[in-house]
Amino acid sequence: MSTMEIMTGNTALAHGARLARVQVIPIYPITPQTSIVEELAKFVANSAMEARMINVESEHSVCASVWGAELTGARCFTATASMGLGYMYEPLTFLHGNRLPIVIGVANRTLGAPVGVGGADYSDAMSIRDFGFIQFYAESNQEALDTVIQAYRIAEDPRVMLPVLVNVDGFYLSFSYELVSLPEQAEVDKFLPPFKPTFLKLDSDEPSAAYAWGPHLIHMEKQNEEAMHAALKVIEEVDEEFGQVFGRKYGIVEGYRTEDAEVILVTLGSVTGTAREVVDALREEGKPVGLLKFRTFRPFPTKQIWEIIKDAKVVAIIDRNVSHGGGGASGVACREFRTAFYGYSNPPVILNFVTSVGGTETSYADVEHMMRRSLEVAQAGRAEAGEEWMLPEIPQVPKAVPKDWEKRLLYPGSSSCAGCPETLIFRHILEEIGEEKPYIVMPPLCLSVTNYVMWPGISPVKVPFLPDMVFAATASGAAGVRSGLDVQGKDDNVVIAIAGDGGTADIGIQSLSAVANRGDPIVYICLDNEAYMNTGVQRSGTTPFVADTTTTPVGTNSTGNPMRPKDMPRIIADHEVPYVATASVAYIADFKKKLRKAVETAKQRRGLAYMHVHCPCPAGWRFATEKTIEIARLAVQTRLWDLYEVEDGIWKLTKEIDKPRPVSEYTGLQGRFKHLTEDQLRLLQEFADQKAASFAKLMDG
Repeated sequence: MSTMEIMTGNTALAHGARLARVQVIPIYPITPQTSIVEELAKFVANSAMEARMINVESEHSVCASVWGAELTGARCFTATASMGLGYMYEPLTFLHGNRLPIVIGVANRTLGAPVGVGGADYSDAMSIRDFGFIQFYAESNQEALDTVIQAYRIAEDPRVMLPVLVNVDGFYLSFSYELVSLPEQAEVDKFLPPFKPTFLKLDSDEPSAAYAWGPHLIHMEKQNEEAMHAALKVIEEVDEEFGQVFGRKYGIVEGYRTEDAEVILVTLGSVTGTAREVVDALREEGKPVGLLKFRTFRPFPTKQIWEIIKDAKVVAIIDRNVSHGGGGASGVACREFRTAFYGYSNPPVILNFVTSVGGTETSYADVEHMMRRSLEVAQAGRAEAGEEWMLPEIPQVPKAVPKDWEKRLLYPGSSSCAGCPETLIFRHILEEIGEEKPYIVMPPLCLSVTNYVMWPGISPVKVPFLPDMVFAATASGAAGVRSGLDVQGKDDNVVIAIAGDGGTADIGIQSLSAVANRGDPIVYICLDNEAYMNTGVQRSGTTPFVADTTTTPVGTNSTGNPMRPKDMPRIIADHEVPYVATASVAYIADFKKKLRKAVETAKQRRGLAYMHVHCPCPAGWRFATEKTIEIARLAVQTRLWDLYEVEDGIWKLTKEIDKPRPVSEYTGLQGRFKHLTEDQLRLLQEFADQKAASFAKLMDG
C-alpha cells in the first residue's frame, strides 16, 4: 500500500530517486535545487537507501561523475539548477552520444544575468534543448515523483537509452508543500527492473573505448534522433502501464475543456493549475476557451498537440524564457510551435506571451489577460502582433539616500543574519582601504547577496562592485578587471576578490591557482565559514572532520564529514606568491595590519596577495548569535586556527599561543559538533596538535 505524506517538490524528486534505487549520486549545492540532494544525503546517512554520495567541487564535476559512473553500468542521479546546469554544459553534451540513461532533476531558475532568485524561469533547461535530453516538466509534486520513476523506465528502454531532465518550477514547486502518494518499494521494483546497459559500457571483461570520430558522428546523431522519436511511443507505453499499476497517469499532452474551444492556452509546469481555474471561470461566462498542458518538451509531441489544437482559432503559448534575436517570437516554446505546424493546412493563429522571466510571478490576473486577449484575436480573425511581454511594475526608487550616508562606502544596515562575521569584515575592509579606490569582485555568497541591492537600482556598496562573478572564476574575473584598468592607465587603485570557502577551495581553486601562478597583482580574500552557508550549510572543502552538514549529515550510517579540510593558505603559499596570511574576525587589528600588507603587495605589482579569514557562522554552526567573536577567538586559542603570514616564503606566527586550550571548549559551543564521541573529540585534538607541530617545522625552515 502507498502512504500519503506532505512534501515539497524537491523532496518528491528525492523520493523518486530513492524508489528508483539509484546507486551513484554526485552532488553540488545551488539554489533552489539543493534540498533535493540534502534529502538524498539523509536517506543514505540513515540507511534508507544504498547509494554512493560524492561531494564534488563543482557542477562540471557532478556531470563528469555521473558520466563515468553510468558508463560502468550503475544507475545514476543528480540535480541542479540555473548556472549550475550551465556549468555542466561541456560534459552534458557527451551523455546522449554515449547513450547514457542518466536522470537529472532541475529546479528551474533564471540562467545568467540579470540574476533572478525568486521564481521559475525555464531559460536553464531550455538552453540545452539541443543536447539530446528528453525533457519533462511537472505540474505538481506528485507528478514530479512519478516522473522520476517513469524517467528511468523510459530512458533505460533499449529503444531509447537517452538522458532525461525532470523539471520542477524553482521556488514554486521546489519549496511548496503538497500531499503526495508514496508508492511501496516493492511495487516500484516490479515496475522498474535493474539497469542493464544495451549500448556502451566500460567493462574489464569486454574492454571498449567511449569514442567516435569523423563520419561516425553523423551516423550516431541520426541514431540518437531516431531514438528520440521512438521515445514518444515509449513514454506513452510507460505512462499507460504506470497508470495501471499506481492509478495515476499523465500522458504526453493533456487537453482540458478543448473539445469546442476557439482559444487554447498552452502551458508547461506549475502555472497549469492557475490556468485551469481561469479556464473554468471563463467557461462560466460562456467563453469558448481551453487549456493544453504539454509535459514533454523533448521529444516535441507534434502529432499529439495537433490533434488537440487543429480546430481552434487561436493558440496562445506561455513562455517563461527568452531566446533573443529570433524571428517572430521571443519564447522558445512558441518558436517550437510555429516551426512544428508551419505548412499545416489552416493552422490556428499562434500567439506568444512572455512571462516569469527572472522568476517574476505569473498571476491569475496575468493568465486571465492572456485568455481575454486571445479571445479578442479569435474574434478579429488576426493579430496585429503575435507577441506580448507580461511586464510587472517596477517599485519606485527613492530620490536620494539620507544626507549623512553620502560619504560612506557602505550604507548602514544589513540583511545578513544576526551575528554574521562576514558583514563585520567587509565593513572593516572598506573603512581601512577605502582611499585606495578599491574595485571589488565577488561570486554569489552571503556577503554579495546581502549587499547586492538596497533598493531597486541602488547598491549599498559605494565602490566599483561586481557582485555576481561566476563561482569558478572569481580570481580570473578580478585579474581581468586589473588588466582592463591597467591598459587604460588606471593604476592608482587596488582590485580585491572576495569569495567564500566553497568558491575558493572547491569550484574556484583552478582559477585561483592560475592567478597565483601568473602573478596577477590582486588581493584575494577568502571568508571561510567552513561550509556552503549561502545555499544552506552543505559541506565544502574546508569543512572540519566529523562536522555535521546537510550533505554530510549525522545518521545511523554516518558520523558527519568523513574528510579532513583542505589547508588553502598552505596550498597558495606553495605557489610561491609574495604574501599569504590568515586572519580571524576575533582579531581585527591583526586583520587590518595584514590587509594593508596585502594591498601594498598588489599595488607594487609583486603578484597575488592571499588572505584567509576565519568567519564562524551562527546559523550554520548552530550557536547563539552573540557568541561569534568568542568562538572565533577559541578557534585561535585551541590552535585549530593559527594566525600567521608568509612573506616571500618566510613563515611567521602573528599570535603566539603558549598554552592552547582544549578543543572541547571550542566544539562544545557548536551544534555541528554535538554528536561527537570521545574518540572523535580525541582525533580533533590530535589534529590541532599536529597542526601546531607542523607549523613549528615550517618556521624552522
